[in-house]
Amino acid sequence: MARLPIRSRGVGVARGAKATEAKTHTPVMQQYLGAKEQYPDALLFFRLGDFYEMF
Repeated sequence: MARLPIRSRGVGVARGAKATEAKTHTPVMQQYLGAKEQYPDALLFFRLGDFYEMF
């Protein structure tokens, strides 16, 4: 199966952000950074209020 190229929208957090940098972020962003650091190629599915967001 061929892999599609990833398109960047110019927003988000740089890949490889360290946990020490996340101390100034909101709790949701800290959770996002930790999950992305552990699983860099995974899609993340978060519940934000009444809705779910996929990153």
